[in-house]
Amino acid sequence: MVSIKRNPGFIFLYMRFHQNQINAIKITLDKIFKRGAKADDAVQRLLKSQKRWGSRDRRLVAGSIYDIVRYKRKYEAVAADLAGGTDHTTLFWIWAAEQGYPLPDWAEVEELDSEQVQKALLNVTPRTIKESIPDWLDELGVEELGEERWEKELHVLNKEADVILRVNTLLTHPERLQQWLQEEGVETEKIHGFPDALRLKKRRAVQHLKAFKIGHFEIQDANSQMVAPMVDPQEGDFIVDACAGAGGKSLHLAALLKDRGEILAIDIYPKKMYELEKRAKRSRIEGIRTLLADKNTDLSEYYGKADKVLIDAPCSGLGILRRNPDAKWKLSKKKIQRYRELQQEIMQSYAPLVKAGGSLVYATCSILPSENGKQLREFLSSEAGADFELVEEYTLWPSVTGFDGFYVATLHSQ
Repeated sequence: MVSIKRNPGFIFLYMRFHQNQINAIKITLDKIFKRGAKADDAVQRLLKSQKRWGSRDRRLVAGSIYDIVRYKRKYEAVAADLAGGTDHTTLFWIWAAEQGYPLPDWAEVEELDSEQVQKALLNVTPRTIKESIPDWLDELGVEELGEERWEKELHVLNKEADVILRVNTLLTHPERLQQWLQEEGVETEKIHGFPDALRLKKRRAVQHLKAFKIGHFEIQDANSQMVAPMVDPQEGDFIVDACAGAGGKSLHLAALLKDRGEILAIDIYPKKMYELEKRAKRSRIEGIRTLLADKNTDLSEYYGKADKVLIDAPCSGLGILRRNPDAKWKLSKKKIQRYRELQQEIMQSYAPLVKAGGSLVYATCSILPSENGKQLREFLSSEAGADFELVEEYTLWPSVTGFDGFYVATLHSQ
């Protein structure tokens, strides 16, 4: 470990560090980087295991872990230069110095000056270190998006995401929910252009709130809330959500349908299907049924039956790095190529489900054209896509919108 010498030129809020917290942070980072655990899952498990930690301690622990994951390469560069080591405990102290916390004078570790750390962090170059991105991924981003666009997106994707709620309009409306949350001590604001969205003015946990427990809202990024309306659900529609996951967009579709239609939510993961069913019950939605599928599942009974098919395809997730910052360290060229192959396979498999005059909506949470427009055009040039025409497509850029990155396209069947 590294001790950090206090600098009398700085004014700090008081913060007492505890060894058990430092150890917990190190162990959690080890799980993320050495054992492949998802950052969000690892942090949530840690917080659940520490019932005695107060809100300030929990914010410090979670915030430091996420920031170290985001800026791992930058912190490692400064730690190696100033502290001679890049272990996860040292990275925590580099982070703490950057935040301006009062740091303990622990005699058993060597001294490191807070101001020196801050200056070193500000002066870090090049972009791959400053924005903490693998070299190969930086090269890919420039190749696909160009230098200027990639740099803008990369910078924004390293920022902490807002907490956005989607109001369940089956049970309430935004103004009523705002008032209820205010009574529970949670201040929110509306977001122009997103009729069902509320943004928390101050980041905090909301899953324990009564309004959440009885299904009056879900947590869903604002740009993610743009996808379901692109499906244009109409009362009475039969809609297939082909890659439903835990069901965020299925739930939104059901709300837009006023639960007066049928949604078949399909996924390959039992845990996600169970979570979707639980969420639908909480939201008092009856029009969703689930289908656990695999590559051998026979979908022929649904051929030509769906008014709309939504394919929210598996992808690199580069548009949602603010929420899943560890993804950039776990990606590889091989994985991204596999995603591209899978995206095409899914479009080919689900296109026959769309009835004549129906529509197919293709979406990803990636900002790479090779996973988005290029995939769509390859599909349109194939036999399965011959009867479809492109109606509209959008890339929702984080640097422009301030929210997660998405690509959404609508195709109509002739």
